[in-house]
Amino acid sequence: MQRADGKRLCLSGRSISTAELDWLRQAVAIHSDWSRKRLARELCQRWQWCAAQGRLKDFAARSLLLKLQTCGLVVLPPLRAQCQTRRWESRPPPRQPPPVATGIERPLAGLQPLRWSLLLAGSLEEGRVREHLRRHHYLGLRVVGENLKYLVQTRAGQDVACLLFGAAAWQSGARDQFIGWTAAQRAQGLSQAIWNLIEDRFAACLKGLDFYHASIHLWAIAHKLFPEEAKAKAWVQPLLHQLKHGQEAGVLNLLEAVPAQRQAAGPSLSELLQRDLAYFQTHREHLHYQALAAKGSPIGTGAMESTCGQLQTRVKRTGQFWKPAGLANLLVLKAALQNDDWLALWSRN
Repeated sequence: MQRADGKRLCLSGRSISTAELDWLRQAVAIHSDWSRKRLARELCQRWQWCAAQGRLKDFAARSLLLKLQTCGLVVLPPLRAQCQTRRWESRPPPRQPPPVATGIERPLAGLQPLRWSLLLAGSLEEGRVREHLRRHHYLGLRVVGENLKYLVQTRAGQDVACLLFGAAAWQSGARDQFIGWTAAQRAQGLSQAIWNLIEDRFAACLKGLDFYHASIHLWAIAHKLFPEEAKAKAWVQPLLHQLKHGQEAGVLNLLEAVPAQRQAAGPSLSELLQRDLAYFQTHREHLHYQALAAKGSPIGTGAMESTCGQLQTRVKRTGQFWKPAGLANLLVLKAALQNDDWLALWSRN
């Protein structure tokens, strides 16, 4: 779709076609009972808008919907009172705030050994670290995203340092400029980090990309090449069959030819299309699904994710965490129950 000035409409990193916008307007009109959250998830599934790990980018979709409404291109359903985002405030101070810090003037050797503790979210120690940062850091308490907090104490138990490690930023202009990354190269490089870890720690294990995630990216390419759903489906379904049944080399060869074919036809490759094409080249050694199945290995992560979900119902809940010793005991009991060894466990003890 083109704007009034002739430029293609691009919001939240996505180039939006007229067909996609027409579908969105129709969905709002037909499904008046949908909330904005439901509409965002349906949009992600329809457009195959997912992160590199296959997770729906529903938060990005919510932002896109608001931008479209601001531009006057869609009229969103009204916010629901029970779904309105409440204003998050920083946590209250810990029940036992740390004492006012005083200078330590003595040799480090007299304080050693120092104890480094990785803190559990919601613990009293984690609250002390937050309070230390609030009091003494020149920026105050500013914690964004996933992070690890450490508390360093002397042998006498006196707090002497706090360390906080945040997750790598998905987008950082200074970093990307230093490395020389484009947006497509950044997405490919950051998503490759987990595979580098696997190669380092689990070199001998069988390695395979989750088939569902691969299919999401293949569908994304199909929708970028063929905006009409019927044509996209006709293009992608044979490729999914080939990918699953030992013909991954042919699929990769076809994808490698896409840039030259697009160039000959006239339209240039968008960065999003380049990213999805690069995704398959990055994972070309992880697409041997027929060989994995022949060795008895699953080609998807569904079973493992389900197992993690079943265990997590008791291992961790909102604001509730087990200490390491209790967690180890609980996992033994949970595993015995899941494996139908419950009675055998108690008969031996």
